[in-house]
Amino acid sequence: GTAGFELNCGQADPHVQFISRSPAGTLLLGAGASATWLWTGTPSPVRLRLSGATGFPQVKSMGLQPGKSNYLVSSNRNNWLTGIPRYSQVLYSHVYPGIDMLFHGPNGEFDFVVAPGGDPAHIVLEYPDAEEIRLGEGGDLLISVSGHVFVQHRLVVYQMENGSRVLRRATHTIRDRTHVTFAVGAYDLSRELIIDPVLTYSAVLPGTAATVDADGSIYLAGAINQGPPPPTASVSSTGGCGLVFCSGFFVAKLTPDGGSAEYLSYISSDASLASGIPNIDRKSVV
Repeated sequence: GTAGFELNCGQADPHVQFISRSPAGTLLLGAGASATWLWTGTPSPVRLRLSGATGFPQVKSMGLQPGKSNYLVSSNRNNWLTGIPRYSQVLYSHVYPGIDMLFHGPNGEFDFVVAPGGDPAHIVLEYPDAEEIRLGEGGDLLISVSGHVFVQHRLVVYQMENGSRVLRRATHTIRDRTHVTFAVGAYDLSRELIIDPVLTYSAVLPGTAATVDADGSIYLAGAINQGPPPPTASVSSTGGCGLVFCSGFFVAKLTPDGGSAEYLSYISSDASLASGIPNIDRKSVV
């Protein structure tokens, strides 16, 4: 969960602004706070749009992480992408009047931050690929896409008072087959309100190998295999999943506390790269 949000420096379609990878899959963030999840274990991308939102909200990356990402996607080093910065959060300001959208966390979690004077009733989530949306037990939202069911968990809505969270009542409201809104109960209109939906997909995650060196640093390695691109993505200059890196392996070095990645490198599974791998020196990877 330490990969963070990479600035798109050519490792994805030009319409993508940030990329976040985790064992659960890949999240692509585009203009207008649009989001596409490519989940591990399913070929079905899940797209999220904000219906009626501001056309071009200001986007800001926050929390620069100490490590960088590298993409070794060809036997020709001139095609490698190295030193790509990663951030812990991406903020889209004023997606609706008085409302920001903040992406964070290891699996592409997001919050809506409603300022005093903002109206959470303006928020309309659109899942354009959904075949059905229904409420499950406990208030979870079940989203069916191409025969796969994704879960947007029961809302957590709160305000901060004297340094502590005060929970507020809120539920999902299904408007139609692809649109969802929030019904928020009484809250303090003079304070900021946080709406925290969490979207997940249950799947078997790929195996990851781990080891620790004498200094306590943690090394991880594993396989990645992404699904197809979003239906609207142009992949003329990228791989079959809308990214220059669709399948292969990753190698990461984490700090001893596991809190951040010193480096995170992706190595293509393309056979044309195989002969070049033994000649890669450590400096070119880290």
